[in-house]
Amino acid sequence: MGKTRIWINLTAVASWVLALAGMLALAWGAQAPVWASGAAAAASVAAVTYAWLLISQRLDPPLRESIPQYLATALAPVTWLAAASGGPGSPAVVALALGVRVVAGAENIRTAISVAAGALVALTAIHYSVGGTIAFSDMLGGGVVFAAIALFPAWQVKRAQENAKRRRRASRSDSVYGAERTNTPRAFEAMPSDLRRGVEVTRQEAEERRQTEVLSRYLCDIRDALGADEVTFWRWTGARDTLVAAACSGEGAETEPTKFNHAEWLPLVKWSAEERIVHFDDGKPGPRVAMGPVAGLKRAFGALSISAEAGLKPSRDELKEWVPRYTAQVAVLAELLETREEVGRQNRRTQALLRAAQQFQSNRTIESLGPWMAHPDAPPSGNAAGGHAYATAFTAVALLRGGVRASDPKLAKALAWLQSHQDPATGAWSAMSMNKRYPDGSMESRFMQDAATAFASLALVEAGR
Repeated sequence: MGKTRIWINLTAVASWVLALAGMLALAWGAQAPVWASGAAAAASVAAVTYAWLLISQRLDPPLRESIPQYLATALAPVTWLAAASGGPGSPAVVALALGVRVVAGAENIRTAISVAAGALVALTAIHYSVGGTIAFSDMLGGGVVFAAIALFPAWQVKRAQENAKRRRRASRSDSVYGAERTNTPRAFEAMPSDLRRGVEVTRQEAEERRQTEVLSRYLCDIRDALGADEVTFWRWTGARDTLVAAACSGEGAETEPTKFNHAEWLPLVKWSAEERIVHFDDGKPGPRVAMGPVAGLKRAFGALSISAEAGLKPSRDELKEWVPRYTAQVAVLAELLETREEVGRQNRRTQALLRAAQQFQSNRTIESLGPWMAHPDAPPSGNAAGGHAYATAFTAVALLRGGVRASDPKLAKALAWLQSHQDPATGAWSAMSMNKRYPDGSMESRFMQDAATAFASLALVEAGR
């Protein structure tokens, strides 16, 4: 292995020496060969074909630690061809852009922009130094190719990360909404207990344990079917820069693999997850570990590793056929578990809203909406009809937005109450402030009436009344 790496390094150095010699010859007046453009186009076609073979899993990728040497060896003649056949307008720009894509990776948009811009400027400078002319159309065309091939994947990853951050912020907002509330002298605690932060955290931990147990049972089935020592589901962290063991073919909710060679195999697993290809180590006579990406319809979860210290029993061809099937099934299972968790969360919110509405209907005054400070000059709450338009309308809108159907008996009763308590003369729903008495007819005296009318109208319109 050491001798092979030495030969690869020597080949890369020799390639660049020859490429630089060719560039110097062009700079000193030598004519570019007539076949340079054709060879540049052939290089781009070969690069695209190789990339397609890797993505479609028809070809095994090289070892990750050998990629820099192979890439350096290949980019040397391609750079010379690009310099000899038009610089940024050369057909070889596609091959160079694919090389930049590998160098920059798809994790950091700033790195991708820096590497792509540097490569384009360097190519233009080389082309100019060997006597070529610089045309704006060539620069523009080369920039478009680099952006499409080298920058677009990094931008996609950045966008996915920002969407994940927004979802996490929304989850944190839900937790804040369900946090503990402090009682006040006039009112009582109206926040349903099963939405409080402590209860939600405990329930979330229990749900994660259940998910891990379900995944672990299926990973045990994969392990037994392939005769492996261990099967592990690796999941991306929030920043999508680290893989952590989310489930393992152990017992119960155990997640940490005990027979996995982290130092040697984990970089291969990350490579498989990043490039979304099935990959193996170079074990002899057969691979000791196989890995494949776990990606659902909406996002990438991570990767699946199947390992056996003495070597996996299935051949490479058999693993190429079965690993994608198992990873697809793990992705579906992970999506179903997440969907079950989200549906359960929505059901708990709906049930909490229903219980809050039932509590409100037992004492239909505005105090039942929640706590606030008492004011000595506040008018009496409620009205002669035994209800409050603002409180009833606000609760009705909350229930409708929470997914309760307008045909629900309790909600239908509230909607009917709103319909029967609209002022026929003004079209408004009367309501008074809880804080202070205002002069009749003043603008301030109508603030609560305006709010009650707005919520009542919204409730009736959304309920189709």
